[in-house]
Amino acid sequence: MACSLVIYVVLGYNLLTMSFEQAPVPTLEIDLSPETYYESSGLREVLTADQFNLMWELAHLGYGEGNYHNFAHAVDTFRRAMEWADYYESQGVNINRKVLAAATLFHDDGYPVKPFGMKEDYSAELFAEGAEHFGFSEEETAQVQRVILDTKLGERPTTAEGVIMVMSDIGNTGGIYETDFMPNNDRFRAEKKAEAIEAGKEFNDDQFDDDAIVIISKYLLSIQNGPLDVSKFTHDAVMNLLRYAEKASQARGIGLREYLMTVKSVATDNSGVNQLLLRHLLRLEP
Repeated sequence: MACSLVIYVVLGYNLLTMSFEQAPVPTLEIDLSPETYYESSGLREVLTADQFNLMWELAHLGYGEGNYHNFAHAVDTFRRAMEWADYYESQGVNINRKVLAAATLFHDDGYPVKPFGMKEDYSAELFAEGAEHFGFSEEETAQVQRVILDTKLGERPTTAEGVIMVMSDIGNTGGIYETDFMPNNDRFRAEKKAEAIEAGKEFNDDQFDDDAIVIISKYLLSIQNGPLDVSKFTHDAVMNLLRYAEKASQARGIGLREYLMTVKSVATDNSGVNQLLLRHLLRLEP
């Protein structure tokens, strides 16, 4: 009898602890070797293989091992940017691939260290320190820095390279919900939670949801009415956001429309966000 009681207690404890175990954070599986991308990225005419490899390796050195802001994210951003460059060039748009490639690889370099106040300023400075060795002129270096700074929340890119930079940086938001949007969201959530714990702060999942929805919406707003037609990307991204917002509204016990009217971020202001989301919701309603 005593033995049976022990078995039941152990089984009960195991079931209880299993129910509170968190699913592992999905990693971004991507080839990190420069040789994979040099030939296919259209950079042979503007960068030698040695210059490209050196730029790649020095960018890699600046990234940490966070769940989201890591070199895998930079390479994924680079890959997406080169695909967007292919697309827009096929539409007759001139894209400076050399500038775009450098900006994508360095755009989060040094994260989370922010000695210049904003991480984007630090990343831009890190690129400038090695730019000459990669074959970049002063003018090209300034262009790369400008594109990196276009990823600051609240900036509005004015060049094709800047718009592609932003779309590629948040590229998963316009992908397939289950295999792109949500795994990316899970990585970002895990990183922010780890940062909060390290800083001795509480992490609130509901507030993270609100912040994510507002921040992504602001990035989408920043590339509207710019030098490129981004309508397909923004439409797919907003559809994913609305699906994500519906889960957040259900968790709060309110309707989606009410949630979209009231969602606010503690990380940034809400200007234009609620209207963007509601406008797309109204298009879906009969």
